This record gives sequence, structure tokens and C-alpha cells, in this order.
Amino acid sequence: MSMDEIYNKIYISNSYPYLRPFISEGDPKKCKIFLVGINPATPILPTELDKTTYIELIQDYEKFLSYYRNYRKSKFKTEISRTRYGIESFKKWLKQYTSAQILETDVYTYPTERVILSG
Repeated sequence: MSMDEIYNKIYISNSYPYLRPFISEGDPKKCKIFLVGINPATPILPTELDKTTYIELIQDYEKFLSYYRNYRKSKFKTEISRTRYGIESFKKWLKQYTSAQILETDVYTYPTERVILSG
């Protein structure tokens, strides 16, 4: 599957948030380290951002983080989540030991504010 095919499969409907397959600080094809979480916790809806803009956003790490921070503030949340803070701290630590590019992804690409585990 090409990168275009992956990016074009992020939309379900206007009622559901975009999927977030991954974000990275560089070319995803050159990433050597995959930081894998459970799922993205901050949902972004197609009614809030058009698909083309969202695709451009998830391809530009700095722009994504800037949008993410502003989006969370607009929802009266902290600028970054506790999980995002942990991710950024871990990546900062990891960069002290390697220059390998890092790709952030999740087991489930569907964003939910809470993880529901059944048992």
C-alpha cells in the first residue's frame, strides 16, 4: 500500500474522527524506531478540519503538534495530555542515544478519549 493510499483511508464519515495512522518528524519510510501506543486520545473530526488539511497536518510533525496544542486548549484541556508529555519526554531521552528517526503509531488508529478494556 502506498503512502497516498494510507493517508486517503483516514476518513470514515463526518460523524467519526479521522484515523491517525502515524506521525513522524521525518519521512516515515526512513524511520527505524516505532513508538507504539494503544490509540490516539485526541479526536479530530472532519467537521472541524477538512481532509486535505488533516493529511497535510499529520505529515508535518511540528504543524501537527502546534494544531494539537491549540485544539486541546480550544476544548478547555491542558495544552498537551499526560500521555503526550510522556511521549515527548521519552523521545527526548531516546534522541540522546540515537539519531534514528522515530515514527509514532498506535495499535488502534481510531481516536478515543478513554481506553475501554474488556475482560
